[in-house]
Amino acid sequence: MSTCRVGSSPGTSGLDIDETTLEGERVVGEVKTTIPVGRDKLGAAQKAGMRKDFAKLRAAEAAHKYFFVTEEQAFDVVRRRHTGDLLGVTLVLLPQGRVAMSTS
Repeated sequence: MSTCRVGSSPGTSGLDIDETTLEGERVVGEVKTTIPVGRDKLGAAQKAGMRKDFAKLRAAEAAHKYFFVTEEQAFDVVRRRHTGDLLGVTLVLLPQGRVAMSTS
């Protein structure tokens, strides 16, 4: 089953991206447009929302897992403070394409 829900309404359940490659490998992802409330930290609601997305990604059985953010501040905060929450998930800053690989 192939679904791509990028641009879906915020707060919708399920993954933002859920696709299958031509080789049959599942690719899943979450997309966040969050701007941290603090220069180097997330607000309580922001953190709770991201942790919910991290959990969805970790629970998904997929060959490729991505957490996309659109703001450099968010990328830096997640990379510094939430790496442990993203084991097995690749953090990507859009549109620059900066990547922070996570270990399995």
